[in-house]
Amino acid sequence: MQFNFRWNDSDWIEENKKILFFGIQKNASTSIRKYLNLNTRLNHKKLIDGEYESYKKIVVIREPIERFASGYLEIIYRAKKFRKHQARNKKFYKTPEFDKKIEYFIEECEKDFFDGHIRPQNTSLFFQLDITNGHIINFHNIENDLKKYNLIEENFEINILNKSKNNKYKEKILQLLKERPDLKNKLKVLYKKDFDIYNKMLRNEH
Repeated sequence: MQFNFRWNDSDWIEENKKILFFGIQKNASTSIRKYLNLNTRLNHKKLIDGEYESYKKIVVIREPIERFASGYLEIIYRAKKFRKHQARNKKFYKTPEFDKKIEYFIEECEKDFFDGHIRPQNTSLFFQLDITNGHIINFHNIENDLKKYNLIEENFEINILNKSKNNKYKEKILQLLKERPDLKNKLKVLYKKDFDIYNKMLRNEH
């Protein structure tokens, strides 16, 4: 079986607590690493060879369209900050009209998920492998889920780090997608597997 390692530099291990964390960008990875003291990158060969069968394996899943909006803002922020960022040469970045920027950005995603902040969540090795002892954490209920799986203490409080500082702009993106079902439907196709995973997780919570 061939595995997609393109974005799997965000997977971490904590040997003492026997935790494997499959990090996905824009899904509170920085916060999880901090609070679970994850400082060692996962050896994927050992994982595939089955050396971590008894470890708890966790991944955080986020509502796909909200994550898409956050990913877009992250890319724009980085492109403005770093002169050599690949997004600077993209049509969406050079376009001044807000609606067109989002439209062209989605078209870019249809060609290639060129940045990890917008890659489908299902491409994580967590979903590529036949995981044993695996737990999906709901981004929107992250603290309670971590407590449910005994990953943090009951009295522990988590503050999500690196929150978007431009929530008004994110709401503007989400509002546009409500008004433009054509664009929203494109995202539903692009992230179909992510929606399937997210909705199944919600069903299992009830």
